[in-house]
Amino acid sequence: MTGGLSLPVAIDALVAVLLIATIVYAVVLNRKLAALRDAKVEMEALVARFAESTAQAESGIQTLKAHATNSGASLDSIVNRAHGLADDLTFLIERGSSLANRLEGAIESARVTRGPSAVRPDRPQDVGARPGPAKAPPAADVSPEEAALLKTLRGVR
Repeated sequence: MTGGLSLPVAIDALVAVLLIATIVYAVVLNRKLAALRDAKVEMEALVARFAESTAQAESGIQTLKAHATNSGASLDSIVNRAHGLADDLTFLIERGSSLANRLEGAIESARVTRGPSAVRPDRPQDVGARPGPAKAPPAADVSPEEAALLKTLRGVR
C-alpha cells in the first residue's frame, strides 16, 4: 500500500459519515414527530371542546326558538284581546257620544220650551236653584243598551 488510504478504508469512512448524518437526521425527525404527536393530542382536545360547545349552542338555539314561539303566541293572544277591547271601547265611545248628543238636544229643547225665565244653572243668578228631574226619552227611541245606561245614570243621582 502506497502512502495513504486505501479505497476500502475511504469507503468505510464515507459510510460512517453518512451513518452519522442519518443518525442526526433521525434524532431531529424524531423530535419533530414527538412535537407533532403532542400537537395532535392538543388538537383532538380542542376539537372535542369545539364539538361540545357547538352542541350546547344548538341546544341553546332550540330552547331560544321554543321560548320565542311561546312568547309570540302569548303576545298574539294579548294583541287579539287588546283589539277586542279597543273595538268595545270604540263602540262604547260612539254610543256615549250619540247619547250625549241626544241629551244635549233634549236639554236644549227643554230650555226652549221653558222659556227665558226658567231656572238655568249656567246663569249666575240661578246657581243655587235646582232644576226638576230630567224626563226620560220615549221608550220606542231607546235601545236596550241606552236604557241600561240611563238606568245607571239615574241610580248615580
